[in-house]
Amino acid sequence: MKFPSSKLLATLALSGAVVVGLSACQSNRTRTVDYGAQPSQSMPSGYRSMEYGRVEDVQIAGGGGGGTTGGGAVIGGIVGGVAGHQMGGSARGRDAATVGGAVLGAIVGNEIERNQRGNSAQYSIVRVRLENGQLITLEQAANVDLRPGDRVRVYDRRGVVRY
Repeated sequence: MKFPSSKLLATLALSGAVVVGLSACQSNRTRTVDYGAQPSQSMPSGYRSMEYGRVEDVQIAGGGGGGTTGGGAVIGGIVGGVAGHQMGGSARGRDAATVGGAVLGAIVGNEIERNQRGNSAQYSIVRVRLENGQLITLEQAANVDLRPGDRVRVYDRRGVVRY
């Protein structure tokens, strides 16, 4: 049985560390919970206040393409190139594997960064005119089923549901 070389093991360990490091860069942007179109009459547990109002405007935000810094592609390209260099047998094979690994690593690294930054997630920005005349803006799930003019309940000025 042939054991992998120490260079290959070191490369795989480095690749794993990079993936774990990139996944630690996850966005901490909070999203407000959408309770759906048919809330119960009582206030959900964990909330302290409930107000009433009408929806003035709903806009979809987020989900923009791009939005990466390029750091994921650079790190992925380096790791992929190093891993590819370890795989080639002859000088020509090693060169081809290095280039292929760098390209593939850059693509994968860029996608990991895009997913971790949360740029593909959409959400709704809902503006509500409360009964007291105050206008507030809330972030909700992208699939919120609200239209201008809908009567809504607002919980702790974070969650909004139609009633």
